[in-house]
Amino acid sequence: MMRPTALVAGLLLAALVFLGCPKTPARQYYGLSYSLADVPAPAASKYKATLMIREPDILLAYDRAQIVYRFDPFRFKYYAFKYWLAKPQQMVRELFYRHIKHVNLFDEVTLVFQRQVPDYVLEGMIDAIEEYDSGDVWYSHLAMSLRLVRYSDREVIWSHKFDMKKEVFTKQPVYVVRAMSEQIEEQMEVIVKGIDEAMAQEELDAAGSGR
Repeated sequence: MMRPTALVAGLLLAALVFLGCPKTPARQYYGLSYSLADVPAPAASKYKATLMIREPDILLAYDRAQIVYRFDPFRFKYYAFKYWLAKPQQMVRELFYRHIKHVNLFDEVTLVFQRQVPDYVLEGMIDAIEEYDSGDVWYSHLAMSLRLVRYSDREVIWSHKFDMKKEVFTKQPVYVVRAMSEQIEEQMEVIVKGIDEAMAQEELDAAGSGR
């Protein structure tokens, strides 16, 4: 049987070890988001067509739950306890879906194949989605390419590419993610306008050919 003094000494040692061990930081989760409150939402769809939005492809370095940050073009680093709510490509697709559905360009906007194949497909590639630290200045870096494809013949009727850096004045990842959300919101204005013009041309071409 352990002597009382030995038992007390053991408990004190265990307490000191416990108190001396640093606590593991809790994971923090970040999501891309912006409001559509100021974006007009027409009551009726503009084009009698269906659109499916594919999840964009993404470079392997960014295809993970941890947020990426870099100091130079050659070294990728990953925050140990700062995570995306979901994979970046999933969140980007959800933002595209919400926005395009909201502006009511198409009769139907889907994320998966329905009983009938879609008329058009929006697809693309995420080339960068990261925090870029350049000396004393932090940036949100977002780069993507997109294309609108006519499903029946796989003809690309519209494409768009961007590579943007936005300075972040408060050096915390939450402000980097906020800047990324603002970048996507800005680009969505360009994307919607480009898709609208492409669909208007599709209607003109169809009327001219008697389709």
